Amino acid sequence: MKNKIILVASAFFLGFSALSQTYTFSVGTNSYIELDNPTYLTPVSETWDDPEFEFDFPFVFEYFGVNLPALTVSYGLGAELFGTNSNLQVPIFVPVYCDPIDLGYMSDNPLSSISYKVEGIIGNRILKVQWKNIGFYNQVDQGVTPLDYMNYQAWFYEGTNRIEIRFGVSVITNPNDHFESQLGGPAVFLISTFDLKTQQMGNTYYLSGTPINPTMNFTTDFEVLISSSLSGIPANGQTYIFMPDAQSGLESEINNISFSIVPNPSSSILNIIGTNGIDIEEIQIYDISGRVMHTFYNQSHQLNIEDLNNGNYIIKISSSSGQYIEKFIKQ
Repeated sequence: MKNKIILVASAFFLGFSALSQTYTFSVGTNSYIELDNPTYLTPVSETWDDPEFEFDFPFVFEYFGVNLPALTVSYGLGAELFGTNSNLQVPIFVPVYCDPIDLGYMSDNPLSSISYKVEGIIGNRILKVQWKNIGFYNQVDQGVTPLDYMNYQAWFYEGTNRIEIRFGVSVITNPNDHFESQLGGPAVFLISTFDLKTQQMGNTYYLSGTPINPTMNFTTDFEVLISSSLSGIPANGQTYIFMPDAQSGLESEINNISFSIVPNPSSSILNIIGTNGIDIEEIQIYDISGRVMHTFYNQSHQLNIEDLNNGNYIIKISSSSGQYIEKFIKQ
């Protein structure tokens, strides 16, 4: 069935924008090589539509500065990779925004697959996720021939947290039948968080312009996101590279005072060490989307965090001497 992306939202917010990792974007060219003997996420011996699956990240990987323990495809969407988060604030990565389906779906002859493989040595591994010969629901369901299809991969690099989208051979004669923006090409975007309860979107990067030399843009406005895309189809060998900045916007804030927080992770109490002689004016705790969860005034050295849901948070300590910002985990 035809599915719309889950991001049907009426309100969006920026929050505390400095809390998200920032990215730089570049374009490269590489030979596209299909994965050899991958692990299949879609059925091998039968056709598929609206696939759902989940697999653990094989190494520590940070997306917008937050660790991704696993990747999942669900909600009837096969082209979007969702991160997992106990607070229902889901990071989303979309290498190609479309509604994929097995090319052989109508004839019950499997022709397409989604799979992954981990390559490299520990410390320098790459998780490679591959969409092979994927068709498009609108066309396959109508029995149109010949069928359009795409080949592409998403690479996630251990250590550097670099992300690449690598494009293979694609045959697309009617792009506006498959891509919602009607601009001639697919949407490509990275969303820091999407709240499944409130339907609010966090910091987001998306591509626009020609596929040969696209521009990376920033938004928190869903209407802007869904109306933007590339103006054509990336060529075989085209590679889009998203590289985290050496420091996120959060970490680039002035840290001219030095504290430490223990224990980290913590289940109930955070102890602030190194406060002697420093007058703390304010302590704030943010979730990963930038919402203020707690504000403490004239607090000396101990914070009760028992009421926080398990997950990743940021603590910001302000004093007359400066600011200190640190990440911590509530477990």
